[in-house]
Amino acid sequence: MIAVSAAPRPNGPPEFFLRFDLAGYPASPPAITPWDPETNGVLAPDRRPKGEHAAMAFRPDWKSGKDLYLPFDRAALADHPQWAQQYPRRAWNADRTLAWALRNIHDLLNEPAYEGA
Repeated sequence: MIAVSAAPRPNGPPEFFLRFDLAGYPASPPAITPWDPETNGVLAPDRRPKGEHAAMAFRPDWKSGKDLYLPFDRAALADHPQWAQQYPRRAWNADRTLAWALRNIHDLLNEPAYEGA
């Protein structure tokens, strides 16, 4: 589990927790689950990041909220293999690292469009 800091916003937490499954890493992308350490479970929909890009990435309707909807999440890339070609700068490949994925998530939680939770 890793916490990623978020920009200060009204009703927004200072960070969001993510649980990583790194099976097959780095050849396979990580499976990234928005996590609530208080309940030790998947982050509830009303506690997820809001804003144009953050809300799309943290969709509670995608895989029951257990995976991020990003081209470097294992489930998203498996369901959308074309993303590797469509989004080569954002899609997972074996040269990527966990730090790279965390930086991309940090960027979502710190961009001007991020609105808190």
